[in-house]
Amino acid sequence: MDAEDDGLSEPFGDWTHPALLLGIAEGILMSRYQIPGHVANALLRSCAATVDLPLVQVADWLISTGRLPQPA
Repeated sequence: MDAEDDGLSEPFGDWTHPALLLGIAEGILMSRYQIPGHVANALLRSCAATVDLPLVQVADWLISTGRLPQPA
């Protein structure tokens, strides 16, 4: 049996699913700034509008770098 066929290669599903990325990014902001989830979500949305990037790309950036993208 192949590792890909045993269902164990990704035990928790798709790690790049947009909802999962947004949840992780919100959690980072909530923990860092001690803010509620709806405020973290609004911060991500505001940042996405400011830097003109899709929301999921801003979330991925935050997860990857530990900071929000800045306008050019």
